Amino acid sequence: AFLVVMTYDSVMIPYAIAWEVRLQGWVAAAAWLTTGFWTLDLSLGFASGFFAVGEDSDAVMDFVSIGKHYLRSWFLPDAVIVLFDWASILLDTDSDSYQLRIVRMARLGRIFRVLEVLSMGRHDLIFQKFGSLVDASGVSDVIQMTITIVKQGFGIIWLNHCGCCLWHAIGRLGRSESGQSWLDEAEAESQGLEHTHGNLYLLGFIWSTTTMLGESPTPGRNIAERAFQACWLIVGMVFGSLIVSSLAQMACQLTELKKEQTEKRTALRRFLSQQKVDRVLSFAIQREVAARLSRSTRLSDKDVPTLELLSSALRLELRCGRCEQPLLNDPLLRTFRELHRGFLRNLCVHGISYDFYSPGKLVFRVGQAANFTYCVNFGRLHYILTGYATSEAMHDSWSAALLNSEGVGKGAWVAQQALWVEWEHQGTLEVVDTCELVTICKKGFVKAVVHQPDLVPLVRGYAHALVKALQDQDQEFITDTQIGAKHASLVLGMPVEARQRLSEPMLEDLRGGRWWPSLLRGYHTLQELEDEVKAGKCVLVYNAAGEVARVVAMSVVKLRRWDGRILAQVAKRDPSTGLISDIACLLPGRKCRADEDARSTFQRVLSERLGPIRAHIRQGCKGLEQEERESTTYQGLRTLYVRHTWLAELIESEACDLTASTQTFKRCRRSLIDRMRNTNMLAGSDASAASSSRRSLARLRRPTASLEEP
Repeated sequence: AFLVVMTYDSVMIPYAIAWEVRLQGWVAAAAWLTTGFWTLDLSLGFASGFFAVGEDSDAVMDFVSIGKHYLRSWFLPDAVIVLFDWASILLDTDSDSYQLRIVRMARLGRIFRVLEVLSMGRHDLIFQKFGSLVDASGVSDVIQMTITIVKQGFGIIWLNHCGCCLWHAIGRLGRSESGQSWLDEAEAESQGLEHTHGNLYLLGFIWSTTTMLGESPTPGRNIAERAFQACWLIVGMVFGSLIVSSLAQMACQLTELKKEQTEKRTALRRFLSQQKVDRVLSFAIQREVAARLSRSTRLSDKDVPTLELLSSALRLELRCGRCEQPLLNDPLLRTFRELHRGFLRNLCVHGISYDFYSPGKLVFRVGQAANFTYCVNFGRLHYILTGYATSEAMHDSWSAALLNSEGVGKGAWVAQQALWVEWEHQGTLEVVDTCELVTICKKGFVKAVVHQPDLVPLVRGYAHALVKALQDQDQEFITDTQIGAKHASLVLGMPVEARQRLSEPMLEDLRGGRWWPSLLRGYHTLQELEDEVKAGKCVLVYNAAGEVARVVAMSVVKLRRWDGRILAQVAKRDPSTGLISDIACLLPGRKCRADEDARSTFQRVLSERLGPIRAHIRQGCKGLEQEERESTTYQGLRTLYVRHTWLAELIESEACDLTASTQTFKRCRRSLIDRMRNTNMLAGSDASAASSSRRSLARLRRPTASLEEP
């Protein structure tokens, strides 16, 4: 918003002063909007922190100190310019009187708006932020230089715009005093044209541009015009020399960069030609090398010697700030940070390092003891699941395709198991592009946890849950890139007290965050959610988007009959009234209680839901799946359902005859179809109810998964 308003004022204020533009139509609306913005900016000055004078000074965020500092510094200029803005709007008139002269003075005072912003360096902050975004995007140096040239081009255009407006204003002033002006000849040439105003502006812009280059197409007619022409010629000489020297310097840098890249490519082509490499393979190699050479290099701490000038406190803050964003992508570390603000600081001090790797380097090999966990902050890697891959094999993209590998990109975690258990690497991790890894040392992680004693039982419970998940999982599917289980399922495997402790930061977010109004409008309140957490019925975690999510565990049974049919519930029928409700196709299951694990809940499902045929059920393997959706109980809060699906088989036996059950189901289905037809007729003009009834009726007419289709 600041950039848009500042650009508008920088262009419109000189133009309005030179041509005495009236505040009508869209000009008046824009004037009100920009003046309101600067008035709001004036009030925000009392809430903007500042850095005190001194090398090791911290940011001052106290409102009293901020107010005193703002009153002593920029409040008076800001207030005067805002007063000029409102005066130019409220006193705008068509009469040639004393009031009109006040308006002209107010408009002249608005020119200080541009000068004030330039002197404060706020435009530099915007350009610095834009430059940091360009650097972070990883574009090539050629594109960055092109952006710099375009930025300087816009500066030249704006400077000539100001010169055009000043030239026109001096022409009007000279005509009123001496009677002669360059406007006389220009207006005579513009007679009969449709856009006289635009023609005069273009003539002024051409004069400003050519005068800066040393030639003036329109000489001055009076002393004021000649004096301004001489001053503008000097400005053009100084500004032009600076622009030319800057462009020449960038051209030299670009030439040196191109020269170095050209030499490397020439050496590569000569090598491939001498080795008589296949043409197709040679083309693929040259294309990959050219792509990597065109990428911008990522700087490390060693490449920035000015960091040595920072104090130890600021260096620590920089280290923690760099580590915070990658680490907060992990929901458990994010929870630990919310429980103890000093946890991440201790972890950064004792156990985190930034490591840079060049293409082709191996981070670790299969079979090595894992003492570190890695988070990819920048770059791309390949994780080879089998065998000892060499760097030479990975240089060829075709060889990499033949290997059993997977790509590892930004934000991915590798070897997280090393923080919790004694671990050996199950594969080899090799760098594809220049990458930056945030490395967490196991010993440093332990030191950071020991500094917060109340985190020790949480870490111990999480480690036990992970070990159990690893033992239950097939060893063939465990890799360094897959921890073996989802975070939500591991939290559910912890003791109830640990789950309650991990849910406390999320409850605090719900009490004071943006989810509280939605929960208040829902069917249940926040107090009922807290009671569920305390009872162990659910747990709260941070999801992948960093939002609070409710986690519920349940066990379901996928019971397959000997003929391939699967048992499912399609509706509920009240035995006393015969009414049918809850129309949905569901597998038999139950939610896990606080004192139950998934296996105990499975046994309870067999007893409560499948009691008559339990003796004829043969248990199979277990699957785990997660589903996240909006909660129907707590509006505005997403719920993550961790579903343990137990595969089971109904053994064929004479004692297990389901013929009567099948006939009963068919009678219930016919009754349900009749009921849905009546509901559809009673819906009448209610389009949504009729549509819902038709969809439910269509589902019932189809063969059911429970008894009629394999």
